[in-house]
Amino acid sequence: MKSDDPDLPKVLFLASGFEEKAFEPVVLSGYADSALAKIYDALFRISFFFPEHPRSADLQAKILEEKLRRGQKSDSDIERLHRAYVGARRFPEAEALGGRFPGLKYQYLPKISGSPAGGPFWLAYSISPSAEEASLGVLPLARGAKVVMGMFPGCGASEKAMEDILADPEMGAVFKAQGSLLTLRFDPRSMALWRDHFKFPQVHIAYKPSAFPGFDFDSSPNFYFLSDGKIAYAFTGWSNRKNPDFGRTEFFKGLSAISVSTAAAASK
Repeated sequence: MKSDDPDLPKVLFLASGFEEKAFEPVVLSGYADSALAKIYDALFRISFFFPEHPRSADLQAKILEEKLRRGQKSDSDIERLHRAYVGARRFPEAEALGGRFPGLKYQYLPKISGSPAGGPFWLAYSISPSAEEASLGVLPLARGAKVVMGMFPGCGASEKAMEDILADPEMGAVFKAQGSLLTLRFDPRSMALWRDHFKFPQVHIAYKPSAFPGFDFDSSPNFYFLSDGKIAYAFTGWSNRKNPDFGRTEFFKGLSAISVSTAAAASK
């Protein structure tokens, strides 16, 4: 399912109107199995695409408890609640769920360190060399000229963009000096592989979407050119057969918008 699914705004609107009392055990016990399944699916979609929704994961958990009470244990339901907790960066709840139901296909969780106290903006996790620890801190995007490439791990277009940028003497020099890779998807092992493959250390996982105002985490790749913490230029996508120069042309427009000289970067 794509994030531009026309049903998503409707689902989010309906979920915002859910009343807590409608999810009390005595009320949920009166729902048909099919109704519970549909509500659970809708809540998971909200948790996945809107990880900062304040109640979706909690409501998922209540429905899961009712399904378990009925003897309808589903590994997929449990795994999806775990994913919702991880997406919301509620790692203690994710670990507790994994401990309660061991042996399922959960997202890998490293040791988590750091605190969001340094925020609210530019908060992201840095990944240790072995991907055994994710440390939360503030990225240095509030001052100076910076370039951020938002991406999905495993995105072919993002991989091609990274290859082209680093192979280009001008773009590569700037990106190595002032660039970083950023994803919202909590996949530290994949990000560590990107770092090792491209020999590019600045790879990060965003804390939450709200920590990066103006960023789009629903497509890949996205490029942001920042000047003192403000987005001066942005573009989506990279080159293709029909427009082989698109990525490079847009990249240099972005550098111009933040007054970065490629000649100066290449000379360093």
